[in-house]
Amino acid sequence: MNQSLDQLSSTNTKFEKFMTDMIENSKKMETNIQELQNNERPIKISMVQLQIYSKRHEKLFTKVLLPMMNDLTKFAPDMNRDIHGKLLDVGFGVTLERLQAELNKALEGKDFC
Repeated sequence: MNQSLDQLSSTNTKFEKFMTDMIENSKKMETNIQELQNNERPIKISMVQLQIYSKRHEKLFTKVLLPMMNDLTKFAPDMNRDIHGKLLDVGFGVTLERLQAELNKALEGKDFC
């Protein structure tokens, strides 16, 4: 009978320890959830700011840099000719034509990669 009581007591002690550990872990989990909820708002604000910056840079790129590059690719082939109008570097001319085609696609909003 004493042995059964000792065994029950041991089992009860283990169960109580398990329950206290579970309660502690639940409190830690609640704390972590609260921290995540508190951090959610600043993260959303940062995401909105990053989206705004991204749109600004995209507009800068498409409205300023791409047209400027397009104008340069139209001007550069004239610099690649000698006094008599012959091409100085054929490979450079081909590269410029390819670049100009890619820029035109980019200006139209197509994927050029």
